[in-house]
Amino acid sequence: MKVSTAVTLAIIAAFCTSSVVSSNILVLMPIPFTSHILTFKPLFIELANRGHNVTYIGALNLPKTPNLQQTLVKNESIDHILEKLVAALRQTDSWGFLSYFWKYGSELNEVVLDQPAIRNLLNDESSHFDVIISEPYFLQEAFIVFGHKFNVPTVAIFPLGPTIWASYLSGNPMPFSYVPSYKTSFSDHMSFGERVQNTLLQLYEFLGTKYYYLPIIENVARRKLIYKGSENRPPLEELLTRVSLNLVDYHFSSSYNRPFGSNIVPVGGLTLARQKMEPLDKALSDLMDRSDGVIYFSLGSHIKVSALGEEAVAEIMKAFSKLSSYQILMKWNDILPPTGLSPNVHISSWFPQPSILGHPKCKVMIGHGGLHGIMEAAHHGVPFVGIPCFSDQEFNTKFVVSAGFGLRVGKEELTAENILRAVRALLEEPKYKEAAVRRSKIAKDRMVDPLDQAVYSVEYAIRHKAADHLRPAVLDLYWYQYLLLDVLLVIVVFPIVVIYMLIKCAKFHIPKFATQPPLQHEKSRKILKNKGNKS
Repeated sequence: MKVSTAVTLAIIAAFCTSSVVSSNILVLMPIPFTSHILTFKPLFIELANRGHNVTYIGALNLPKTPNLQQTLVKNESIDHILEKLVAALRQTDSWGFLSYFWKYGSELNEVVLDQPAIRNLLNDESSHFDVIISEPYFLQEAFIVFGHKFNVPTVAIFPLGPTIWASYLSGNPMPFSYVPSYKTSFSDHMSFGERVQNTLLQLYEFLGTKYYYLPIIENVARRKLIYKGSENRPPLEELLTRVSLNLVDYHFSSSYNRPFGSNIVPVGGLTLARQKMEPLDKALSDLMDRSDGVIYFSLGSHIKVSALGEEAVAEIMKAFSKLSSYQILMKWNDILPPTGLSPNVHISSWFPQPSILGHPKCKVMIGHGGLHGIMEAAHHGVPFVGIPCFSDQEFNTKFVVSAGFGLRVGKEELTAENILRAVRALLEEPKYKEAAVRRSKIAKDRMVDPLDQAVYSVEYAIRHKAADHLRPAVLDLYWYQYLLLDVLLVIVVFPIVVIYMLIKCAKFHIPKFATQPPLQHEKSRKILKNKGNKS
């Protein structure tokens, strides 16, 4: 009797699962970048579910899970600094972005490194870990030190495609000619002027981070992160270039295509795993089932709708009241409800976003242009209206528009008329839904599920003890070697110098011969003639 293929695969899977060696994994996410933690939350939980012992020290509560031990980092000063950072970023341009980023980033490190959970970990001499997962390229560079303390590899996570700073530290190529900074609204097909701006901005970010911001964090780490052996600790930059693997929240279905090295693992779409963890409750499910269509509105975890201003909120509510045939689910974080709340608008401080977008009645999403909302909308084939506010949101919204499955309404253009025009276009013009469906097919056409890929990558780093074989040689080159300036010196500059010297010599001797008197010329001819006769 033949065993079916499905049964065979099930037996193999069960055997593989039972033979997995349990490892000790430390997750460090102490700064409350909510969307970043929520993105990788499915990974932390899945690692625990697969039998690994996960110690999580972070700013957000995770669901109670077997094998997951968590310690929360909560502090009002941290929250206050982060609020100031977000407020500053919303008011500045691409150039001012970095100065605020560095200023408040250094303040965050000063406070976070003094938290009891971090101090206890620093003084811990008994725990053993096999790998550390942290976010060391995004204002948390100091936490790379714990890899040195516990003498274990670090797997870095990053909430978007690698920036110039992350690319430099990981040795990943980032050509300025077609990879724009996430702080711009440029596409991957830039004009000459845009390429100039992109190059200058990327160089400013790199040089400022390397020579201004990182030395500040180095000083903070030297003062606060003292442990047995810390006197022999290499500089932060050296430790950062030793990261084993980088899990980046990227997929080409929701961003411009770009190159990645072997030590960069794109796992964009991890948040989609939350659809199983956070299903629709009965009331929400019934509401969506009975509706003629649902419009979902959310400005993410760091922006309150009220921060757009009373006038903008009033215009949004006015637009929603004129979409009375649709049910509107609106994420609202303030205590008091918005003025002018119409019966078809349902507000809540939290919605199971992936599950809502995955419901067949969800017709349009209106959001701030955060990467995860766009990824989820693209995955489920839902057209998108972007209201970008700061950071990478303008960049992400530009991609949605260029890919044809959405429209942009600037925060300075928030009138009921503009909102209605955009929403109705997505509802009534088939091209937007068709483009969204194409994106959905691209997003779903994967060899490996992103969560499985992320888990495998962490386990790979553990099995191969830092996976040094994936470390690109560019990290060991001097800058002039990487740019081939020494090679250019030999094959271009040296020949030019030789040719120049030959020309100078020729100019020196030829005029001397040409200016000899006629008698001298005659003597020269006779000498040559005599030599010829003798021969």
